[in-house]
Amino acid sequence: MKHLFKQADLPEAFGVKPRIVAAGAFTLVLSGALLAGVWLMPKAIVDRLTLGADNPGTELRERAYEFGQALKAGRTDRIYGLFNSSFREEIRPELLDSAVKAWLAGRAISRVMPSNIELYGPSGMVSSYVYFLRSPADSLLEEPPGRRSPRPNEFLFQYWLKTASGWQLIWLNKLLDPVAMDYGHGDTADVREILQLALDQIITARGLKKSLGITTSNRIVLLHHGGPEHRISLPDNRVVWLSKDSIATLTSRSDLDLYIDVLPLRVFKDIAIGTFDIIPLSKESGALSTRRRSVKLIFAKAEGKWGFANYGAQW
Repeated sequence: MKHLFKQADLPEAFGVKPRIVAAGAFTLVLSGALLAGVWLMPKAIVDRLTLGADNPGTELRERAYEFGQALKAGRTDRIYGLFNSSFREEIRPELLDSAVKAWLAGRAISRVMPSNIELYGPSGMVSSYVYFLRSPADSLLEEPPGRRSPRPNEFLFQYWLKTASGWQLIWLNKLLDPVAMDYGHGDTADVREILQLALDQIITARGLKKSLGITTSNRIVLLHHGGPEHRISLPDNRVVWLSKDSIATLTSRSDLDLYIDVLPLRVFKDIAIGTFDIIPLSKESGALSTRRRSVKLIFAKAEGKWGFANYGAQW
């Protein structure tokens, strides 16, 4: 039996021109290629194309991507350059290089992917997935069924600060030694002024009950770590510095219901950050309750005087 028409004539037979079919096929292929290109494109570039170059999250994601590329390449000199000027003035490049090598412990990074970005005024937090190259022994192991991509080996948290020079690193959690690489505390006058502003904001202006759901008496206890006891005055409140042993003794026999642990204040030229752990106490056992709260505050200096700028993260 002879065919009524050739295979090449099928589109014409159904009223569709071959040229239109070819154009449609080409469009599908091109669309697929574009989608694949966007999928493989770094998130920072996608954000710039979709959100715009002026979006603060886009700028920070670009810096985080730059940090990840430098970490993957082992370029601690580039990482050092991403830090703020106070860090670079107080911490030697060799210390950062040693810290990175100690954290890597001989592992080689295959990729670093920024996963989450949170902005708090002029500060930002970035969490990144870090994937390491698998060893020859690991490559012999079978992947669990259904897993499309390997899980990240590490989560690395970066803290950034928006300065006149753009986003700059403040800290790398889990990577930097908080003792050996402690920096940015400023002089005593700065610390006292910032501490006064912080407690004015937390206790007087905002109130613990309103901001964190915590009630307190008119006695505010600050945990004393052995440093200077800065004199703080608050309306209708008495501020005292006590050691942890003194706090434990008073908890069971007084109306002491919480204390505030003032973490080291960090001063970066004309911007400062203070973190405060607000720790409620259990009357029955004197042990810490599970309602521990932390709040971060940001301060700015103008014309030689510090002022409250914004709240940072709270958890």
